[in-house]
Amino acid sequence: MNYPIIDWPNTNVHQLNLDWVLGQLKRFHAWLKAIAGQVDENTENIEQLQKQVAAIEELLQKIEEGGFDDLYLSAIQKWVEDNLPGLVRDLVKYVMFGLTTDGYFCAVIPEVWDFLSFDTVADPASPMYGHLILRW
Repeated sequence: MNYPIIDWPNTNVHQLNLDWVLGQLKRFHAWLKAIAGQVDENTENIEQLQKQVAAIEELLQKIEEGGFDDLYLSAIQKWVEDNLPGLVRDLVKYVMFGLTTDGYFCAVIPEVWDFLSFDTVADPASPMYGHLILRW
């Protein structure tokens, strides 16, 4: 009977096992260093994000306290100046003006516009005497 010959790479089996263990420890150490690098990188990212969140919270606090009112007011004022004449022109299309049977001036407006009222300046001493006034 012929038995196969086992070709051992090292005759000292204990030394071979120790080399394997050391190799595994070196690989584990390299893996830990890589993870530590990622943790450090993530820590820096988290610190940057925390600073950005703090800056946003500070900005929101300023907005709540009215720190940008001038900016908003000027933008709103510009929008009103640019758009209000057109809006009023479009709205007034639906108001009919005329005279009543007894000769008084009248304005007929839709019922949903009950917040509006028309009047005239009745003071003869006023430079606006006889002018139409729109009240809301």
